[in-house]
This record gives sequence, C-alpha cells and structure tokens, in this order.
Amino acid sequence: AGVCAAGIDVLDLGIVPTPTLAWLIKTLGANGGAVVSASHNPADYNGIKFFSREGIKLTEAEEDSIEGLLEEDRKGRRGLHGRAQEGRLERHPA
Repeated sequence: AGVCAAGIDVLDLGIVPTPTLAWLIKTLGANGGAVVSASHNPADYNGIKFFSREGIKLTEAEEDSIEGLLEEDRKGRRGLHGRAQEGRLERHPA
C-alpha cells in the first residue's frame, strides 16, 4: 500500500524464493523489486531487500540512502507523499 501510495505500480508475486524475484525483474522488464525475507539465516540477513532493474541486490550504501529518505519523510522533512498519482497493484498469476 505504501509503495502504491508513492505512485509506483506493484506486481505482487506472492511467496517466491529471493532468486526468483531477481530473475523475474529482468524477465518482465521491471524497474526494480523488493522482497521481504525471513529464513533460516541469522536475523541480520532478514528484512527487506531491494533489487535494481538488472536483478541485482542494491548495495548497502544504496539501501542506506533509501532508509534515509524514509526517515526524513517520517520526520516530515521531505514530502515523499503526494508527489505522484497512486500506483496500481497487480497479482502475478500463480
């Protein structure tokens, strides 16, 4: 909902392995992707992982930049909301 509110169209893949997301980003020509992960890995490796349009996980510096924008928005310092029309949510056929 938050991503759509920012004007981004979303394709919900449901529950898929993380490598599937990376492959589908390239296959479908998406601009990027995000996956919520929680697994057998240590807690430091779980969370939200973002991928580029090439299907490659963003660097820590790029993720830190996104976190900074979200934190600024949360504190009301930057208007991320209202900058674009609401996006669409589409479910990928199983």
